Amino acid sequence: GSEMCIETGTARLFRAFNNHFESLILFTIAIVVITLSGKSSEASQMAAYIYLAARIAYVPAYFFGLNPWRSVIWFAGFGATVFILVISIYDILLAPNTLGFGETAQFISNRWA
Repeated sequence: GSEMCIETGTARLFRAFNNHFESLILFTIAIVVITLSGKSSEASQMAAYIYLAARIAYVPAYFFGLNPWRSVIWFAGFGATVFILVISIYDILLAPNTLGFGETAQFISNRWA
């Protein structure tokens, strides 16, 4: 009885924990890109807060099997990450000469040349 619930709950927490690592990889890439591009804005900062809130809410939603909310929460975090990537890449493609990233790349290439 209760042994099965503990094992199921532990397995759910383990899967939620692994999901955090998978999601953190893409989020880290998004944050590095937006930071190096010098295009951080209120919108990108709000998206980062949405990601953080979604990741915090995801654990209990996953643990308690709250469907479909678990998926909605996951998608909010994923969508926030994609939003950060899209706005930073859009800015890089739209105005490549005005970005801090270009200056950073130039500095790096000059240092190693």
